[in-house]
Amino acid sequence: MDDCDRMYEPGSNGLARVLSLQHSSSLLKANGYNAIRTSHNPVSRAFVDACNRLGVLLMEEAFDCWDAGKNSDDYHLFFEDWWQRDIASMVLRDRNAPAIVFWSIGNEIPNRHVARGAALSAALSEYIRHLDDAGGGSRRAITSAYPGVGTDAATAAFLAPLDVAGYNYSPHGFARDHVTHPARVIAATETFPESSVLNFNALQDYPWVVGTFIWTAIDYIGESSIGANGHSPPDPLACGGYCPAPWSYHISFCGDLDIVGGQKPQAYLRRVLWNVSALEMAVKPADDGEVIASWGFPDERQSWSWEEQKRLMRVNLYSTRCACVLLALNGRNVSEGCVNVSRATAYTATVRVPYEPGTLEATGFDARGRAIATRTFKTSGPAAKLRLAADRTTIRPSRADLSYVTVEVVDADGVLVACANESSLAACVPPTVRFKLEGAGEITAVGSGDPTDASSFHQLARKTFRGRATAIIRPGSPSAAPPRSGKLTLTASSAGLASATLTIELRGGEVVS
Repeated sequence: MDDCDRMYEPGSNGLARVLSLQHSSSLLKANGYNAIRTSHNPVSRAFVDACNRLGVLLMEEAFDCWDAGKNSDDYHLFFEDWWQRDIASMVLRDRNAPAIVFWSIGNEIPNRHVARGAALSAALSEYIRHLDDAGGGSRRAITSAYPGVGTDAATAAFLAPLDVAGYNYSPHGFARDHVTHPARVIAATETFPESSVLNFNALQDYPWVVGTFIWTAIDYIGESSIGANGHSPPDPLACGGYCPAPWSYHISFCGDLDIVGGQKPQAYLRRVLWNVSALEMAVKPADDGEVIASWGFPDERQSWSWEEQKRLMRVNLYSTRCACVLLALNGRNVSEGCVNVSRATAYTATVRVPYEPGTLEATGFDARGRAIATRTFKTSGPAAKLRLAADRTTIRPSRADLSYVTVEVVDADGVLVACANESSLAACVPPTVRFKLEGAGEITAVGSGDPTDASSFHQLARKTFRGRATAIIRPGSPSAAPPRSGKLTLTASSAGLASATLTIELRGGEVVS
């Protein structure tokens, strides 16, 4: 399984929450994920239903602690009185859901190293099996996410009642533990973004490893800046891999996708590992002193718009299908021939190129010398206009339906103006886009992937982040149901740029939650 962990953030959008969950699940599936671990609590029925419809597998997790807590006021205060009722609520509701393939009894349980932890592992597992068997269908596997898996007897006792041992950040144990526990089935329940290739290879090499879940799929509010890299100095490694950034940094920034669903650098590599893409290309300055946080990934961009002429750039070319990749800049070969890309190179070919504006093109060839994939970046000109694109331009006339509209800042030729090095380029000020909707509907939220922009999602203007922002459109209003048919017209405008307009048609029947 090619999987992800998903921090679940309950909302208050009523029926529209169903479509919001389906949208995020669809994004994950489109990027190659086929399973989600719901960390660290049971999810809503709406989320399970969305995964049922889309064919996404679920590991539904019950607890983040048992009777020993992680915080003074957490669930350990209520565990003894409530664990059976809470387990029953989850299992009885979802045991016949086709999406559910694992039940997780907990995440990084504090008392996992003592006899009490092993006893509770057995008790919870036995209770779930009793409830699941009574449903009359196939029984799901039981697991628990365990960090730093060791070879000690206490660890073995905790894992013994489980059908699948969940390993958090413990790839060193995949081969080692198979020697002493040959019947143990393993799922990598949390992994770092930079260990993607290591875990991908484990799935190919070890039949007893059935899936790897990355932390995490989509950025989330909270655990602020755990994926934020540093530049030496400061060095995040001096903080144990995580130096908390000051306010207004409020997003985790460890996701493959940002908070509005845009791809982040680790997603480029993962897309080729999971066979979504034949070839991906990503660029960053070669000498920027970046130090990668534990949950971070090199801050590469899919852009060839940079500030300094002749600055040495690092171009990474990712592929599992190509045997070699040729890189050309303005028609010149700059890769010294076709560069090998294979398991031996971690499915990555790296070329260092002095920057000059123009066209950067990568061509991937198979083992027989046939060109099978290309990627092209063009240097952008000045920002000239806005461009709108929706995930769906026809939606139902229902308060329960949504359209996600992305605005992009582009030049006169339609090339994204992403402010690739906005942190150092004073002249590159991300434009603020204002949204206006005409028709029987509302703009229910506006956002961007910027982890430091803490402005309200309900404002009708947003500063773009790397050239993009998103508006969510909803038919009707809190005081009025939408008409049975009609049109919504969204206009995006920004000072000095040509505005853009997009029409969303309302058509069809009511959405049923």
